[in-house]
Amino acid sequence: MSGIRADLGATSSQFSGHLIDGASAWKWLHDSVDSAPSEVSICSAFIRSEAISTLFPSVGKVRRGRILARWRLGDLLSCASDLAAYTLANQLGFPFYIRQDFHGKVFSVPGTGIVVGSANATLTGFGLKVFPNQEACTLVQDSEENLAFVDRLFDGATKMTDTLFEEITSVLGSTGLLLHNAEGPDWPRELLVKLRAPKFSGPLLLSDCFVSKPFFSENRAFKGADSRDLALLGVNSNDASFSSLSRAFQATRVFRWLFTTLELAGGELYFGALTECLHSALSDDAELYRSDVKNLLQNLLEWSEFLGDGNVLVDQPNFSQRIRLNPGSTAFIENA
Repeated sequence: MSGIRADLGATSSQFSGHLIDGASAWKWLHDSVDSAPSEVSICSAFIRSEAISTLFPSVGKVRRGRILARWRLGDLLSCASDLAAYTLANQLGFPFYIRQDFHGKVFSVPGTGIVVGSANATLTGFGLKVFPNQEACTLVQDSEENLAFVDRLFDGATKMTDTLFEEITSVLGSTGLLLHNAEGPDWPRELLVKLRAPKFSGPLLLSDCFVSKPFFSENRAFKGADSRDLALLGVNSNDASFSSLSRAFQATRVFRWLFTTLELAGGELYFGALTECLHSALSDDAELYRSDVKNLLQNLLEWSEFLGDGNVLVDQPNFSQRIRLNPGSTAFIENA
């Protein structure tokens, strides 16, 4: 492969706990993926097919893996990611997921470790070009907690299908369909609905919940939030636009739990009943007081009021708050 630099060698013991560049991260991945006892996870905001093919050069070889990319419209228009990555994933037998709020770079090889850092799954990010990006990565343990974190990334993502891929390809080929906002071009609303996170499933943890209320100015513009909540959203308060905040919020597990719980209850619940539902849903071992759960729910409802796109409504017809789904909500329409 012309211009590719692949002369660095490293083992887990050599750099575990140390900062490494993208080329060393790629070398570790390249040497580890074939011996993985279970499913390899390639999670990167930007993904290029040629970078994935360097990790899995033999398409016919039996492997287990999955791929997660962001695939915002601008990512594909700028060629930071390419459509061929999905085609290659199909050839490898890997399910391909997209998550519009994802900005991470996480590469998990069960039984060996997990690389995290700034390197995208591209030739430049992996240090495979003569003039690569200067990246910073490290290797962490594939502990039960870390593997569960990786699973939650996919749990909040949309699984690509051939039908959805054809629609994305059609939009990319029809510039008249592209919508523009403060962040640049965006998918048409009908397609965005299909790209939203799926309904909630699995356990809900304290770490999935908002620990505080958001900060707003007098004119209700977003000013910031607790750093733990920003980490939950995966955004930076200094440059986050309203649309990116809303998209990130609606993809969180706790908002999807709220939506799904209300749907299963027939569309509405009062605050006390919803508190009980949240208390029962939290699967952490820590003992929680009802007052703590009330605070978590109140935080969630305040975030939802401003960033939930009107999908969840809160009013107080009597003495208690009523939380209900907007009858016109399209938050979690199933993908075609």
